[in-house]
Amino acid sequence: MRTILLKQRKTGFQCLALLMLLATAFTPAFLLPAWAASSDAVIDLADTNPAAEGDGWIYSNGLYTIQDGANVTVTGSNGGSTRRIEVAAGAAAVTLDNASIYITDTSGSGAPVSLQNGANLTLTLAGESALTGNLFYAGIYVPSGAALTVTGSGKLIARGGDSDSCGG
Repeated sequence: MRTILLKQRKTGFQCLALLMLLATAFTPAFLLPAWAASSDAVIDLADTNPAAEGDGWIYSNGLYTIQDGANVTVTGSNGGSTRRIEVAAGAAAVTLDNASIYITDTSGSGAPVSLQNGANLTLTLAGESALTGNLFYAGIYVPSGAALTVTGSGKLIARGGDSDSCGG
């Protein structure tokens, strides 16, 4: 009798573990909290030679493009370079965790964070972050047809070259 009870408990535990595994495996990445992001889903702006791609993003010519369905954490400082963030059309989640993007280039490289038409970004603030555009761009560019939701308990200072914080 005791053996049967132990076997039943083990089977119940295995079923519970399997259900939890399946539930996690089929959860879209952008619904997971920031701490659940893989190390490849972290963008370190201080990295002067970043990989060409990570989990939910691609990098080319100073531009990190956040892809549809991504859950990405952005940290560090771009050191005044042109490295910046753009969110592609679709839904994505980005956590700014003590991040600083300061665009000093005046050749029109873009806003520190910009959304493409059709993008729906949930921006979570953790720690203190700053976004500063150059003379021609806002700190966060949200065009018509895109949506931005800001959450979290962190602090964000967003400035444009002419003191605009958001544009669109």
